[in-house]
Order: sequence, then C-alpha cells, then structure tokens
Amino acid sequence: MKNKKTVPDTGTLISSATELVGDLYFRGHLTVDGRISGNLIAEDNAEASVFISDKGIVNGEVFAPEVCISGRVNGNVHTCQTLKLTDTAHVEGDIFYHRIEMAHGALLCGRMDQAYQQGDKMKGKPVRLRPSEQNKVSRLSGT
Repeated sequence: MKNKKTVPDTGTLISSATELVGDLYFRGHLTVDGRISGNLIAEDNAEASVFISDKGIVNGEVFAPEVCISGRVNGNVHTCQTLKLTDTAHVEGDIFYHRIEMAHGALLCGRMDQAYQQGDKMKGKPVRLRPSEQNKVSRLSGT
C-alpha cells in the first residue's frame, strides 16, 4: 500500500486584481491583496490567520484569531490572539484583541479594547446561514 502525501494548506489569496463583494468565511491562512466589501470571518475551531497587504482594502469587519494589517480596514477588527499593525496599516474602526504589536507609523482611528484573554474564542461573530437556511429566511420575510 502506498503512503499518501498530504498537500500543505497554502491558504487563500485574494489578488490585487480581485474585488469581492459579500462576506467571506474561511479556514487556514487568508492573504488579501485586493478589495473586499464585506466581513472576513474565520470558521469556528479553525486555526486561522489573515494578512491584509499594503495593497489590500477591507470595507467590513474582520474576525480571526491572528490578524496582520499592512493595508486598510474600514471596520472593526476582532482577534482573540495577536493583532499586528505594520507601519503602513490604516484602520478606521475599533479593535478588540488579546495581544497587539503596533509599528511606528500605523494609523488607528478608533478604540482599542483588550477584550480577549489567553484561550478565549472569538466573540460577536455574525451568524452564518447556509444557502438552504437563507431560502427559509427569505420565504419567511417575504423577500
């Protein structure tokens, strides 16, 4: 019997030529070089991380255990582990974190709240509706 090799999870890239409209639920590592108009939400129990490059723009909230921002976020950032703001980071919104590293030159227009302790899980994440559940909600609401 042959041994199966597993392919390492290299993560997901939103390239600089990409614009995504809507919420993005993910696992593993996510790199944003493009533009996202919606929330970035790590799946429950996922060891997830987000890197928003100096070219990346997120218009929405970010929910992930590990977050590194070099680009722009217009919305709140929630991270139960470590938040890194590089010297080119620009965040317009509140940040909720356990640990933070902030480089000289990073810009934060919002409130800082050390809302998480060691081992905490993400709080306040939007509820994810599966497509079948979305249809039920649409029928109930008449839309």
